[in-house]
Amino acid sequence: MASKWGAAPPQGVTQVSCEVGKVGQLGCLPPIRFVPKVTQEEDQPEAGKVYIKTAGGMKEEIIKFSGGEAEDAVKHVLLFRQTERKMDILKDYTILTKSKSSKENRLETITGNSDEANQTKKKLKDDIVGLKVAIKTKMDEYWTLWTQLLDDSLKDKWDLIVEEQTNDEKGFVASGGVRTVGKRGKTIPAMKACIRQWLLQVMEPNAAATTSVPRSGCLCKDTIARPSQRGFCS
Repeated sequence: MASKWGAAPPQGVTQVSCEVGKVGQLGCLPPIRFVPKVTQEEDQPEAGKVYIKTAGGMKEEIIKFSGGEAEDAVKHVLLFRQTERKMDILKDYTILTKSKSSKENRLETITGNSDEANQTKKKLKDDIVGLKVAIKTKMDEYWTLWTQLLDDSLKDKWDLIVEEQTNDEKGFVASGGVRTVGKRGKTIPAMKACIRQWLLQVMEPNAAATTSVPRSGCLCKDTIARPSQRGFCS
C-alpha cells in the first residue's frame, strides 16, 4: 500500500493494473478521499485586473486595489502616481495647457482687420477650441485612471468623496486654507483633495497629534499621518 494518502498507486503499480472495487459491498464505509488544505492564496477570491497602455505603447497588467491595511492604501496611491507617469497623462496635459496659453496670448496681439490677420485669428481660435477639448480629455483620463485601479466594491465610496469634493455648491477650501466659493470641479488639486479624504478612512483620528513636523529645510514634499492598523473598509 502507499505510505501516504494520495491519488497515486504504490511504487511499481500502474493505474491500468488496478481495479476499482466497490468498498460498500464489503460491509464497510467507503474510504475518505484525502483533500489537501486550501492555501491562503487559493482561499482568496481572484483579484480584478486592469490593462493600461504606457506612453511607449507597451501594455501592462495591474491588479486592482480591493482593500487591506492602511499601508496598502498608501501603496495604492503610489501605484496610481507611477502608472500616471508611465502614461504621460499630466505631462501631456501640461504641454497642451501651455500651448493653449501661448495661442491665446498671440491672439490678443493681433489687432489688424486685414484678410491675413482675420485668417490668422480664425486659425488660432480653432486651434484653441481643439486644445480645450484635448485638455479636458486628458483630465478625464487622469480621473478615470484612479477609478480603473479600484475594485468595484470600493467605487461607491470613492464616488461619494468625489461628489463632495468637486460638486459642492457651498464651495471648498483651497490650498493654503483659503475658502473659495463655487464648485471646485475635477482638477488636479481636487484629485489630491479626494485622495486625502479617501486615505482618512484608514487613518487614526488622532494620528496628526503623533506626527512629527519636518525641520526647516527638509526636502520632504509630503508628510502623512501615521496609519492605523485598522483594515480598509470596503
